[in-house]
Amino acid sequence: MTTALPRLGVDVLDDLDRRLAPADADLAARYPGDAGARQPVHTVYVPADLMTPGLAADWGGRAFEDVMKGTDYAEALPYVEKGRTVAAGASFGGYMVNWIAGHTTRFAALVSHDGTFDPASDNLETEELWFPKWEFKGWPWSSSLYAKWSPMYSAGNFKTPTLVVTSEKDYRVPFGQGLMMFSALQIQGVPSRLLMFPDEGHWVLKPGNSCLWHNTIMDWLHRYLGGAEADPKGLAMVYSVTK
Repeated sequence: MTTALPRLGVDVLDDLDRRLAPADADLAARYPGDAGARQPVHTVYVPADLMTPGLAADWGGRAFEDVMKGTDYAEALPYVEKGRTVAAGASFGGYMVNWIAGHTTRFAALVSHDGTFDPASDNLETEELWFPKWEFKGWPWSSSLYAKWSPMYSAGNFKTPTLVVTSEKDYRVPFGQGLMMFSALQIQGVPSRLLMFPDEGHWVLKPGNSCLWHNTIMDWLHRYLGGAEADPKGLAMVYSVTK
C-alpha cells in the first residue's frame, strides 16, 4: 500500500514529488484557480468532472470540498492506504492547509508553506493590495468575507501535526502569517515545527536553502508516515544571508 500526498500550490511544491519514495503517490489534481502542473512520476490524477470552477469569494468553500473529494478518490484506489495521507500546500495551497487544519483531522500531518492565516491582516501587509480586495470583495472593514474564510477563527480545532514554512522577505504573504499559524499551534500543544528563512521570498531559491526545505519536509513526512528518510546532510545544509 502507498501513501497519498495531496499537493496544493503547484509552483512551489512541484519538485517534491521527485523526492517521494517509489511506493508513495502524489495526488495532483487541478483544483479551482490552479493554472495547471507538470506531470510528475508518482501522480494520481483526479478526474476533472469531480472539480468545481472558481475561487473568488469562496476560498474555504468549494476548493476545500474538492480537496476532500480528490483525497476520497485517491484513497479508494487499491494501491493507496487510506488514512496514511499528508496534505502539503504553498501560497493559496498554504492557506488551504491552514483551513484544512481547522476543518478536518483526516490527514496524518500537514505542511503549510507561505499560507495566509488571517486574510484581514494579510490584506494590509501584502504588496498585492489589489488581490485580496478583489478576492474578498472589498476591504477588511467593508467585507464580511475576510472573517468568513479566515483560518484563524477555526484555530481552536487544530489537532493535526503541522510543519509551517515562512520567509522574512516574502512580501506576497508576509512572514507574520506563518508566525501566527505556528503560534496558534504551539499555544494549543499541537505538534508543530517552524522553518523560517531570513533571506528568501515567496519561493525558496538559494540552493542550500532549497536543499534544507526539501529535506525538512521529507523528515516531517517520515516522522508521521514512515517511508523514505530525509538526507541528514541536507538537513544540515543552509545558506546564510551572505551567500
